[in-house]
Amino acid sequence: MGLLNSSVIFLYGLTVFFFLKEHWIDLFKYTVFSVFTTHPFIQIFYLPFILCSTKPLLFYINKNTLREKMNRLAPVEISYDCLRFLITHNPTNAQLGRFIEDLKTYGANTLVRVCAATYDKGPVEQEGIQVLDMPFDDGSAPPDQVVDDWLSLLQTKFRHDPGSCVAVHCVAGLGRAPVLVALALIECGMEYEDAVHFIRLKRRGAFNSKQLLFLENYKPKLCLRSKDANGQSCIIQ
Repeated sequence: MGLLNSSVIFLYGLTVFFFLKEHWIDLFKYTVFSVFTTHPFIQIFYLPFILCSTKPLLFYINKNTLREKMNRLAPVEISYDCLRFLITHNPTNAQLGRFIEDLKTYGANTLVRVCAATYDKGPVEQEGIQVLDMPFDDGSAPPDQVVDDWLSLLQTKFRHDPGSCVAVHCVAGLGRAPVLVALALIECGMEYEDAVHFIRLKRRGAFNSKQLLFLENYKPKLCLRSKDANGQSCIIQ
């Protein structure tokens, strides 16, 4: 019982501390609070203060949101000659405002979703951003139809609007989205190892073993390259 009382007193102290220091990082708040609220009795005892409080305990009420925020990766731009891509995460409707701002910041006017839709695309399209769906299974390599649709989009996009930005997202921006960007780089003449390294410089942890094997065995058509007047290969413009 003495340990329980000490834990309760400590929690009261934390409440005051976080009220005064509300700008401390969410990770510290979430970690400390999670450790001291694993006992059901403590959670029940603390419930009235959760219901009556606002900012001091918002991190308790929204700890799943905070975990999602901490795990979400920032969008990254991958640029190669006239090709520009934005690899980002899959937002929810609640995050859509910030997501759209990111797209506009990078000048993305086309968005490709390769996972199941979790948000309304209407607000995105209202900002003049085209939204296309090319879903395929999580952790897998893209099927032939998705590859064909993706490359066809890029051929049209970068031929008529060179230097524009195409955004692409899966759930976390670590697997399916980077694979499609890697395909584009390979189609521009990059070796697959160079394409993987190029993307991983910006997005650490991208690609799983199945996706790496797919890229290694992929036979490019070099459809994002053409011949200039001197017979030299160049990226489509």
